[in-house]
Amino acid sequence: MMEDERKRNLLVLDDDEAVAWAIRRALRGSPFEVRCACDGPHALAVLESRDVDIVLADYRMPDMDGLRFLSIVAERFPRVRRILLTAYGGRQVEVDAFGRARAHRLMTKPWDPEQLRGALEREAGVCADEGPGPVIVVHDDPERLISLAELVRECGCRVVPLSPVHPPQERIPELRPSGIVALFVGPRPDPVPLLRAAMRPPEVPVVLVIPQGTSSSVLEACPPDVRPFVARSVDVLIEPCVVDELASLVKSRFLAPSRGERASP
Repeated sequence: MMEDERKRNLLVLDDDEAVAWAIRRALRGSPFEVRCACDGPHALAVLESRDVDIVLADYRMPDMDGLRFLSIVAERFPRVRRILLTAYGGRQVEVDAFGRARAHRLMTKPWDPEQLRGALEREAGVCADEGPGPVIVVHDDPERLISLAELVRECGCRVVPLSPVHPPQERIPELRPSGIVALFVGPRPDPVPLLRAAMRPPEVPVVLVIPQGTSSSVLEACPPDVRPFVARSVDVLIEPCVVDELASLVKSRFLAPSRGERASP
């Protein structure tokens, strides 16, 4: 149930008109005003001329796919919430959705009408009971990023996997995460930009996984203003770390009942 019953404007982009109209029918009587577009240029024209709160874009489309479309929306209309809808599974799709497309949420086909409405209400930011936000998972190795994201997901968290290629610190304000798990395996890991972003109010707890033998140098390199945040809100694990230890930290730091009031994107 939405606390604020003001109509929200939803733009649905799908080259299959039957799918777009099915979504429109499923949202009849809801607090969403639905507009449909069949291709990227049409959808962008709607965004230029109308006030849109949320876009729901299909992944596979000719000419301009959903990833490209949402990346353009992120650049030109950053306040619009972005959802990618796909019938294609696979963790690489998830990585591309949150990285390249800068999506806020990924939904799969076939979709359930109640789940769709609930996701839209959460994206509208007016859902009465949203639970904790997602956990941002960062790894500079694409394959291991997917594995690490799966581990965190098994702890009961909603996960946003991000590569440092798409600076994760830039997405913290809009994703409003409940926590961050970051693993850097490069020869000179530099977590400082991410830590600086996480320490801005409201502070986001971080589990930082650092390669064995580099932990002291990495933490010593943190500027003085970052060190109090590290001491207060950062748990450090040495890689290779014990899976159970990481899972325990994720559950205790990111799923605690006291964090339930945090808004979920």
